Amino acid sequence: MNSLHVCWCTNDWGISCQKVLCKSYPVEFASYLHYCHSLTFDQRPDYGFLKRIFRDLFTREGAQLEFLYH
Repeated sequence: MNSLHVCWCTNDWGISCQKVLCKSYPVEFASYLHYCHSLTFDQRPDYGFLKRIFRDLFTREGAQLEFLYH
C-alpha cells in the first residue's frame, strides 16, 4: 500500500487523515490538500485559486516579503 493512499484514508472514527495532518495549521493547508486530492488525472489545476488561498493567508497573518533568497 503506498503512503499517499494511507494519507487519504478515513480511520475508524470517521476522521480523515488530512484533517489530522493539518489540525495545527491554518485551514488553507487542508483546503489545498482537499482540492488537489479531488482533481482527476486529466483536470488542469486552477493555479490562480491555489496561489490566492496562500496569498490571502500570507496577508491575513501579516507576513511581509523580504526578497531574501538563500
